[in-house]
Amino acid sequence: MGINTLCIHCKMYEINPIHKSATLEHCASCPSSTRPDASYAYTCYSCDYHTPSRKYMRTHLNTHDGVKPYACTMCLYTARRKLHLEEHMRRHTGEKPHACGMCGYVCAQGSQLMQHMRKIHKL
Repeated sequence: MGINTLCIHCKMYEINPIHKSATLEHCASCPSSTRPDASYAYTCYSCDYHTPSRKYMRTHLNTHDGVKPYACTMCLYTARRKLHLEEHMRRHTGEKPHACGMCGYVCAQGSQLMQHMRKIHKL
């Protein structure tokens, strides 16, 4: 974190993770990055991720700079995405919002319900 790195596409632009706005601008304007089509306005400076959304690119950049802006108020857990924190908080609250429509099984995370459906109901 805080260490400058070069864009993998143009090999010239020096990324400074502290200056996220400048990094986002480079992700939108790097002349050497390839995009599947014109709707993909942003291409990551460090990997092949691309998106039409500035918001999604900002969140994605956290995977490279180590920033975890979402913190649990009940323990030391931190997350890169708000959704991950919301799922984590269910460990503390006991909330189980996902229910199986076939047998009434309830769980905290959608991935748990999908696993249940495959394993128990063979779907």
